[in-house]
Amino acid sequence: MPKTVLLILFFISLLALHSGCQSVSDTEPSSLPQYTSNPSWLLGFNTPWNEFGRDFGNGIDNTRFWKKAYSEAAEMGLNAMRVWVHCDGRGSPHWNLDTGEPTKLPPGFEDDFQEMLDLAQRYGIAVMPCLWSFDLVVDRVAEEGPYAGAHERFVTEPKLVKSYIDNILVPLVKRFDDHPALYAWEICNEPEWMVEDHGLDKEAVIRFIGLQAAALQRAAQKPITNGAASIKFNAEPPFGEDNWWSDASLHAATGDPDARLDFYQIHAYGWMMPQGFEPYSKSYDEIGFDKPVMIGEAPAIGMTSPENSDLKPISASEMISLARKNGYFGHFLWSFSGHDGVGGRKEIRNATAKAAREDPSILPR
Repeated sequence: MPKTVLLILFFISLLALHSGCQSVSDTEPSSLPQYTSNPSWLLGFNTPWNEFGRDFGNGIDNTRFWKKAYSEAAEMGLNAMRVWVHCDGRGSPHWNLDTGEPTKLPPGFEDDFQEMLDLAQRYGIAVMPCLWSFDLVVDRVAEEGPYAGAHERFVTEPKLVKSYIDNILVPLVKRFDDHPALYAWEICNEPEWMVEDHGLDKEAVIRFIGLQAAALQRAAQKPITNGAASIKFNAEPPFGEDNWWSDASLHAATGDPDARLDFYQIHAYGWMMPQGFEPYSKSYDEIGFDKPVMIGEAPAIGMTSPENSDLKPISASEMISLARKNGYFGHFLWSFSGHDGVGGRKEIRNATAKAAREDPSILPR
């Protein structure tokens, strides 16, 4: 082979090697959205996982998954993503099953978490990790292993929550809180179902959230939120039934003045339409929220009422537009994984594109 050809091949290989080792600082930290008291518009989707509850510290190589999710979000013009972490506890943390105490993170957890955030920064995506879900008290042990749910004691016994805070949560926050791609810490997805569907005491569940909120307020610089299942649980009448997550409620449940959220996060699905709990027909100001609010979940196929066909459906593109118009500072469609019949990547892409055709400024990048 001629020397000139060999030299060309050599330099091509060097370029390939360099691109493969591309720094995660491709997106400057200053260009990633950061929370303020008057937060800028976030538009994104729920990933929310590759392997439910096992994406961090369980030996699963998720590099390709994160790259695909982030690159597609960036291509759509989105700037944010919601990612689930412990879920029901099946993969992290480790547990003492005799006492119900979470003991430690599995090996490799922090490396996997680091990669998830580093890749988000590379693609210019702000990540909101959601630590827990109501699935924490759903017993899936027989199907998914000894740590899969059935953790009622953890939720209801403050000393077990304190053990998680001291041994796992605070060290996790100290390591990752200053990462440019980490937007906010979310404590739990739809914890109200622990009460409504699984019979736990309401005050115990509010205390479970409040204890972690207080610890996060002391340990973190990034904002704290919680994934309320609906306005029903996050606003006073007539727009909701009760605000479980107000400062007053969290203070009363914990006795700790640091137990508070920085912003609210509500979810929106069709079942709420006949009850008047969907957020698209009323504005932030009309409801009278006392904190900024984002819509953290909404179906990518749009909303229809399963109970009343006379109610006009709301398309996913309309939901995005109405969320911004009505004063909510973020909107996240469900979900990239497309695992439960309410929309996936195709529907997210179509809804985002349609909303942007009608109003190009709705895309944050």
